[in-house]
Amino acid sequence: MVRACAWAFLAGAGVIGPLDYFHAATGVEDYLRKIPFTLSHAWPIHVPFQMGLIGVILVLFWTVFHGRVLIPVLGAEGRRLASLPAVVLSVAGITGGYLAAWILLDSPHYSSWCVLLFSLSLLSVILAGSPHQTAAFVLVALIGIWAEWLLLSPGIGYYRFARPDWFGRSSSWLLPTYGWVGLFIHELSRKALGGSLSQQGAAS
Repeated sequence: MVRACAWAFLAGAGVIGPLDYFHAATGVEDYLRKIPFTLSHAWPIHVPFQMGLIGVILVLFWTVFHGRVLIPVLGAEGRRLASLPAVVLSVAGITGGYLAAWILLDSPHYSSWCVLLFSLSLLSVILAGSPHQTAAFVLVALIGIWAEWLLLSPGIGYYRFARPDWFGRSSSWLLPTYGWVGLFIHELSRKALGGSLSQQGAAS
């Protein structure tokens, strides 16, 4: 579990952090509040740490959910996309989601393109992965975009998206991006859960 949390923190800080700065620099998002210790484009330097902590929280939540809900409901995970390809695809999908948000920023069909990207991404996971991996993709995508919507309440949020097409606050590019985050977190969680189950089996 410690190793899974460490990887989740490093991925959040080392991948999502720089991508978030890219969004601030290219106008996809805008930080609103004046806070100490910012880089150019008013980007707070604590964001990588923040993203790393979110990664740790997600892997802890998903490990519990996977063990107590998914496995009892769906059974043991059978046919699935192997861990290394899943992780590589996830990182590529997350990066692609951030790039798509920038490339499509001025498109009149922004929401449609984002939903299409989500649909194609989901289809690829359904065809290549397991029901567990598909559930991770869908559930984390929905959790992520609604969490952003809640956090971007005018009384809470300290940033805003240039295209807030998801009920006026969050943005639909988050759907495919959080979906790939879900697959990445699932692989970390599966490793952590597999290790704990192995230890329990040895103890018994």
